[in-house]
Amino acid sequence: MRISFLNNIIIGFFLICVSVILLADASYRNSLKYTETVEAIEHTQQVLLTSEEILALSQYIETSMQSFVLTNKKQFVLPFYEAKKTILLKHETLKKLIKDNPPQRIRVIQLFYLLKEKIGFSELVIKKRREAGMEVAESLIAKGFDLNTMEQIRSLVEQIQTEEKGLLKIRKDAYNKNITAFSKTFRLQLLAITIAILLSSVLIFFNLKDRKEAQDLLLESKQLLQSIIDNTTSLIYVKDLKGKFALVNKSFERLVGLGKDDIIGKTNFELFPNEIAKAFQETDDMVFAQQRTVEVEEKGEFDGKKQYYISIKSPLYHTDNKVYALCGISTNITELKKQADLIHDLYDNAPCGYYSLNLDGNFVNINKTTLDWLGYTKEELMGKSFKSILTEDSIDNFERNFPLFKLNGILKDKELTFVRKDKTKLFVIINSSAVLDENQNFQYSRSTVFDITERKKLETDLKKANLELESIEWFKLAGKATADAMWDWDLHSGRLMWGEGFETLFGYQLSNVKPDIDSWINNIHPDDKEKVVKHLYQVINSESETRWSEEFRYIKADNTYANVLDKGLLLRDKNNKPYRMVGAMQDVTVFKKNIEDLQQFSFITSHNFRAPLANLLGILDVMHYSTLDDYNKQLIEMIRTSTSQLKETIDHLSQVLVIKNKNVELQDVDINKVIKKVENDLHDDIEKIKPEISLRLNVSVVKSNKYYLESIIQNLLTNSFKYRSPDRKLHIEITTEKTLRDRTLLTFSDNGSGIEKRHMNKLFGMYQRFHNSAEGKGLGLFLIKSQITALGGSIEVQSEVDKGTTFLITL
Repeated sequence: MRISFLNNIIIGFFLICVSVILLADASYRNSLKYTETVEAIEHTQQVLLTSEEILALSQYIETSMQSFVLTNKKQFVLPFYEAKKTILLKHETLKKLIKDNPPQRIRVIQLFYLLKEKIGFSELVIKKRREAGMEVAESLIAKGFDLNTMEQIRSLVEQIQTEEKGLLKIRKDAYNKNITAFSKTFRLQLLAITIAILLSSVLIFFNLKDRKEAQDLLLESKQLLQSIIDNTTSLIYVKDLKGKFALVNKSFERLVGLGKDDIIGKTNFELFPNEIAKAFQETDDMVFAQQRTVEVEEKGEFDGKKQYYISIKSPLYHTDNKVYALCGISTNITELKKQADLIHDLYDNAPCGYYSLNLDGNFVNINKTTLDWLGYTKEELMGKSFKSILTEDSIDNFERNFPLFKLNGILKDKELTFVRKDKTKLFVIINSSAVLDENQNFQYSRSTVFDITERKKLETDLKKANLELESIEWFKLAGKATADAMWDWDLHSGRLMWGEGFETLFGYQLSNVKPDIDSWINNIHPDDKEKVVKHLYQVINSESETRWSEEFRYIKADNTYANVLDKGLLLRDKNNKPYRMVGAMQDVTVFKKNIEDLQQFSFITSHNFRAPLANLLGILDVMHYSTLDDYNKQLIEMIRTSTSQLKETIDHLSQVLVIKNKNVELQDVDINKVIKKVENDLHDDIEKIKPEISLRLNVSVVKSNKYYLESIIQNLLTNSFKYRSPDRKLHIEITTEKTLRDRTLLTFSDNGSGIEKRHMNKLFGMYQRFHNSAEGKGLGLFLIKSQITALGGSIEVQSEVDKGTTFLITL
């Protein structure tokens, strides 16, 4: 019975030994497959990276060519030739990478000819731009040959990347399978060796009485076991409770450079440097303390080379279930580690950024390139939301597209704006693919990032250059279309550009005129200069004013002075800062002379008409109507009506002429008292209409003329009464406040019928009427405008039909 049992033990022992050999061979073959898979994955990633760089360089060649066509600046040509050189080198690299893949090789050959065609066309456009000018170059681009070529390049690159991504998935699946197989065979090998040692112990235990036979059998078993473990590439060793080596294999002997007899009985500290021995001993102590198998990565420097091992250490037990030793198997993974480090280095230091997001949009990985761009450390971003590095516009973009990406699994050429740690912006373009589990559920994203900040800057510069070209062209055309002296003043650079009308009006040659504001100021009459310049800079330095207008004398090339009317429009940026002013100068010398003559004529005419009209009306008043028949009475009444209307017209004309020519005396006027007086004068109308009149007078005293101000307020109130809406109660609001130029803004608003926009340009003309619902001669607004002008002020109108009208009066 005992012999049969021992025979079974021996047979089992030999079977276990054979299993160990087979498992060692399988482990070795799995290790080779793992290495091949890692190399294949790296190869595929290099193909993807190189093809992406070729596409980016193609786009850069196109941008550089278009930039040179638009600007003719050498700085855009140099990057073109650099990109040309680089793209051909990248193509050669790609060609070598896919040499063993016939379909890909065909695509890369097609890509080469497309790239040559792209480069050739771009060089032709650059040459034409240099020799024949921008229009010829743009005509070549407009034919669309280059657009078709670029689309074919994108298509080929996408085909290459699609096939490589398919290969990458297959190879990664193989990588995972190899890792799993390696781990399984490794553990089975350890289990088999452990069982073999246990069986050896059992044989020794059952053969104590027959020592010689047992010793021979044990020796044979040991030799067999030694032979087995000596033929594996892994390090196999047994240590007792004191840490002394009791068994080692040939691989271990080669590692330490000593024979078996010089190793057995020694500890880690006697064989290895102190730092390495201490790390080994900590793992050994863990096995003895916890009495369980421990798997750990260990490293050390042997023969001047750093090496890495995966060590599996298990406790060995006596029959009384007490631990008496440990058995360890350490497999050299240095080459695998190098390959993994190479892949990690390629990921971390690639010329483009990489990152991965989980289901919630939080970072689970990010490479060093992206971190360097952003100025963050990896610890600062891991686990944080992707939205934490986006601008508000990009956050909206991400929130719209991320849910769709998780469903579709692909995102192409999405432009976003990152916010760096220092709060500056980084413009990027992103391509992403989703990693799914076996149930096709989203796990995490794989995203590539390209910095397009320079490209964005280039696009902005191109837009700015285009706008400048368009502005200059428009300015030249507008200058030819008018006789006025048009001007364009860049407040940042100080450049003042004149239109052709400047030469016509003032006789100066534009080529001899210094293009700055001082040359304009120096030609203003000394008596007018201070007032004109002060008003100009008051508008520029104000918070909101955009319009400037002045009438002054300007010296011509023949040293005579012209009376000019100069008007300008101030342009402000989105921060309300002024950056440009455009306008035109008109020579109003002849116009002013005609006005003076007309005024003189009007004075004479109105004076000469007054006496005859008064006499005629006096005669009509003393006529005896009783001597006239009805027909003649009617004729006399018609003569009286016409004569009265003529007198009223001449009175109006005289009133206007007095306003236009009289030097108005200004004094401090209490606005509140003026309004109260006008309300008393219009008492009957107010009682009849019963309007709501609200006052908010932040300024109560203004420099003005009392009688003019009363006339202005009275005309405004009368107009509101006449043209009130029949559908609602009339509400009038009068306010005053100080402006930045220390003037007074009087605002008069009502909720009346309003004025149509088509009438606004002739609102202040004499005898202009826009409503038939009330009587009037159309003189009130004309008088208001004349009186305000005489006071040195201005008036603006805002109106909307059936909403009301607002008059803005500056005094």
